[in-house]
Amino acid sequence: MITALTIENLIKLGLNKQRATELFNGSNGHDFQGNEGNFYLLDNKVYTDIDYYRMTCFNRGSINFPLNCPDLIDEYFNLSLNKYLLEQKEVLKSIFVAEDQKKKFISKEILNAKNRIENEKVMLKKLPHFGSERKENAISILEAYINFCETKLKQPQQPEAVKLDEVKNMHLNIFADNSFDVWERMFEHFSITETKRTDLSFMYEIMLHKALIHKTVSKKNIEDWINETYKFDIDKIHYTDIKSIANANRMATYNLLKQSK
Repeated sequence: MITALTIENLIKLGLNKQRATELFNGSNGHDFQGNEGNFYLLDNKVYTDIDYYRMTCFNRGSINFPLNCPDLIDEYFNLSLNKYLLEQKEVLKSIFVAEDQKKKFISKEILNAKNRIENEKVMLKKLPHFGSERKENAISILEAYINFCETKLKQPQQPEAVKLDEVKNMHLNIFADNSFDVWERMFEHFSITETKRTDLSFMYEIMLHKALIHKTVSKKNIEDWINETYKFDIDKIHYTDIKSIANANRMATYNLLKQSK
C-alpha cells in the first residue's frame, strides 16, 4: 500500500503520535521495521505491506531476492533476468544469443538457491533453537523458487513469428524512429500469446505514451496489425494504467529494454 506521507496517515497505520512525528521528520528514504509494521518513506510517500518489500528489494540500487515476501518472486526473476541479459549483451556484442543467456541465468539462480539452502541447513544444525522457524520457512521458499526456475527452463521457446532484421523497416507506418525493436524485445520477454492481454495492453499503452507509436495510429489499426503480423485473433486491446502498481514490474522491464535500444 502507498499513501501520502503525513503524520495523520502514519497514525492510521498504527504508529503513536510521537513515533509518527519522528518518522515524518526523518531522512528521505527512511526504512523502519517495528511492532507496528514495516514502513519505507520516500518522496513524501509511505510504502507498506508488499510495496514496502518492493521498494526495499528492488529500488535501492540493487535487486535482492524477496525472501520475506514470496509474492514478489516473479517480479524479482524478471527484473534480475532483464539486468543480466542487458549486461551480457554489452559484453558479448554480436555473439549474444538471448535464449542461451536466459538458460545460463536460470542455472545460476538454481545454484545460488541450492547454496543458500545448504547454508540455512548448516545454521539449523549449529543453532537449532535460534530462529529455526524462520530458517525452515526460508528453505521452503528457496525450494519452491528452484521449482519455479526449473519450470522456466522446461518452457518451450516461443516461435519467432517475425525476424527483426527482415521487418524492422517494414512498420514505419506504426512505430516512430524505428522503435519496432523495442516492441519486439518486450514481445519476446513477456512471451506474448493471444491470452496474455494485459502484457499486450501495457506494451501498446507505454509505447503510445512515449510517442513510439505514431499518434495517427488508432487502437483498431494496432489490433489489426497485431493479428496480421503474429497470426493472432484478438478482438480488442483493453486500457491499462501504465503508472499503476500492478504495472510496476512491466514498467521496470520496459525501462531496462528501452536502454538497450
